[in-house]
Amino acid sequence: MIIFRYFAKEIISITLAVLLVLLIVFVSTQLAIFLDDMANGLLTTHIFLQLAVTMIPTLAALLIPLAFFVALLLAYSRLYAETEMTAFYACGMTRVRLLTYTLIMAVVVTALVGFLELSLSPRLARHQTALLQDSIGNDLFGTILPGHFQELSADRIMYVETVSRDRTRLNNLFIAGHSSSSNPIQDNSQPTPSNNNSWDIIVGQTGQKLHQPDKGGDYLVMTQGKRFVGTPGEKNFLIISYDTYGVRLPTAVIGKLKSQITGAPTPELIKNYYHDRHAAAELQWRLSIIIQTLILALLAVPLSRTQPREGRYAPLLPALLIYIFYANFLFMAREWVDEGKVSIQIGVWWLHAALLALTLYLYAGKPGWSVKQKFAHYWRRGPI
Repeated sequence: MIIFRYFAKEIISITLAVLLVLLIVFVSTQLAIFLDDMANGLLTTHIFLQLAVTMIPTLAALLIPLAFFVALLLAYSRLYAETEMTAFYACGMTRVRLLTYTLIMAVVVTALVGFLELSLSPRLARHQTALLQDSIGNDLFGTILPGHFQELSADRIMYVETVSRDRTRLNNLFIAGHSSSSNPIQDNSQPTPSNNNSWDIIVGQTGQKLHQPDKGGDYLVMTQGKRFVGTPGEKNFLIISYDTYGVRLPTAVIGKLKSQITGAPTPELIKNYYHDRHAAAELQWRLSIIIQTLILALLAVPLSRTQPREGRYAPLLPALLIYIFYANFLFMAREWVDEGKVSIQIGVWWLHAALLALTLYLYAGKPGWSVKQKFAHYWRRGPI
């Protein structure tokens, strides 16, 4: 029990340190993307902070297996390098007991990963989708940058000279887009020139947001301006002066199939497993992160064995190479299932089986012997 507490303390402290470093790296990368979106007026400061907080548990679920794997390698290789493991074996500890201690810790870590991946991460994904939808639609005025050209939608550009202090009133607006799709409120009583090169340009002195759910959502109501519709270089232009003109604000486009599947509750994925390959791919991915934690823990035990003069960092290179191949193929296998290139029955399970086979081979001892001799050599008492 004393030896187990010693191992657990060492491994947990290293796991937390490695996880903290990995989270800093990955969170910083994602925050840079969010900051770029905020600079372009796609996110508000309020949405940015919420997204930054909610993505940490999701990233932690993906990074904990790697952090635990590295911690096992560093902890056990140090014990081998400093001959502490030799002393433990001399005092009666066996490889079966070492594996038992590792599995006890791995089960606890796996339970944590399972909670994050199966329960918390889907809820956070749905919350993030709602935040982004709110940012695109309801918080549009909060993302406007005065004096900058911004995308109002995929095919419309907007320019605002100034914004009121309470961000409810826009002054000197300019909106431009192709007339075929940027004119949600048509005046059918007048002919409108339209071709592939036709543009619709709207200018107004002021603009305010008006919520009209019975007419399809939110509208930007512009006052005292003009609308120009026509093709550059041609004389056939339609010029309309208006007192009040409404432009429908874009609705969120975040809720695509992949986003919906990512945020789907796990029981719903189980229900649709055999009827929807997208649901099957997402469920297999979530379970793969859990299975990955156990397999990597098993793999770390034989990989961490070093000779006293090899150094504590000797196992890291081959172990990280194995992890890189494993993780990349896992992403690819998930995409293959999602795209229908691999059947649901095969799914991503073949990859876990391959790594488990490699792990069992490493447990067998020195290569070149028969399978029976390998297992007999490895499981005998002693460090070598």
